[in-house]
Amino acid sequence: MNEAALNRLYSHKQQRVLRRYYTRRPYMLINHGAVRTGKTTVDNDIFMSELLRIHQYCKARGIKHPQYILGGASVNNITRNVIREINQHYGLQLKLNQHNEFELFGVIVCCLGTDDLGRFSGAVGMTSFGLYLNEASVAKEEVFDELLKRCSGDKDFAPMVIIDTNPDSPEHYLYKNYISIPFDDRKKKGILTFHWELDDNPFLNPQVRENLKNSTPSGVFYDRKIKGLWVTADGIVYEDFDKSINVIDDSQAYSKNEFVRFYAGVDWGYEHKGVIVLVGVTSDDLHIILRVIAARHMLISWWVEQAQEIIRLYGYGIKFYCDSARPDNISEFRKANIWAVEANKTINAGVECVAGKWKKRNLYILRSQSAEFLSEIYAYVWDKKTGLPVKVNDDIMDAIRYGVFTDSEAHKIKKR
Repeated sequence: MNEAALNRLYSHKQQRVLRRYYTRRPYMLINHGAVRTGKTTVDNDIFMSELLRIHQYCKARGIKHPQYILGGASVNNITRNVIREINQHYGLQLKLNQHNEFELFGVIVCCLGTDDLGRFSGAVGMTSFGLYLNEASVAKEEVFDELLKRCSGDKDFAPMVIIDTNPDSPEHYLYKNYISIPFDDRKKKGILTFHWELDDNPFLNPQVRENLKNSTPSGVFYDRKIKGLWVTADGIVYEDFDKSINVIDDSQAYSKNEFVRFYAGVDWGYEHKGVIVLVGVTSDDLHIILRVIAARHMLISWWVEQAQEIIRLYGYGIKFYCDSARPDNISEFRKANIWAVEANKTINAGVECVAGKWKKRNLYILRSQSAEFLSEIYAYVWDKKTGLPVKVNDDIMDAIRYGVFTDSEAHKIKKR
């Protein structure tokens, strides 16, 4: 294939990876960095090449039904990130069986979710001819170590490990133990690493590239998602929040009839503040915080009254996305015919979702509701040790995250 044809298929970074793979197949290949860079595309190609290599080796030696591990944050993520892409790229129709497996080139590929030990139980005891781990930073270290132990291949076949990941904290075991170690140590261990930035992908539409840059929250999220850096979160969490823009006068808000729906975030409390945050959504997908109810030392009966008053004023059909830490309180809401739903409490993804809405000017708060909110948001900072927001005076921040993120995820599913 001539150079011009190759350039139409692969970026220069992808070509570098493929050349290194075919000239000196490593024990471990780690492609790490920004989103939408083409990492997974080249990893999928190498994965297919590895399956063919395993097929040829096992066929020549009469080894039947060799196994291979394909890991990801969940089986659904594996289907979306790897299997669906392979089907589209190669014109295949791979489907998982009841055991979350598929067979290709005579190799049984076992798909395993790695974000917790429970999902990983299927890998214990199996022998694999290789490993392809997508979204690797999600895997717990003990899970990752066990997966490596499963890759024993055969006496004349050295298994290869393919790692595909976005960055996390520089304290993450992948970065500390495999990526950032000296080059000579990586070479001795057969570890090959490539760092990817968004601008490494020449096939990305320029407008899409700019949209990604402009919509990604500043600070740690931008450094990781756009620059592909393993950095520690630092400073204020919501760097793009602008009081002069995101806080609006009550007179600027839409009338009740102009909102297409409402939802609420609920953070339970007693010694610390309990909070209900009511959000109205407009037809052009602006999310406006209309009510912030925050109080200490109030029993669940009082919170039921507050929720019922919201329903009286704004109508039925409001989902209250509640902190799952108090199932008894959720039960009391439901007994009172309040639509209580357990919130998605994923911290980093939830914070990124809210941060993105502040930056894109999709999220606003009424000035009349902003006094306590402002005292929290400017003190809402990153903990350098944990890489998460500091857990001090964050009750309103939690309620907003529960509501905004859970609603966002629910409507993503509806759009699919």
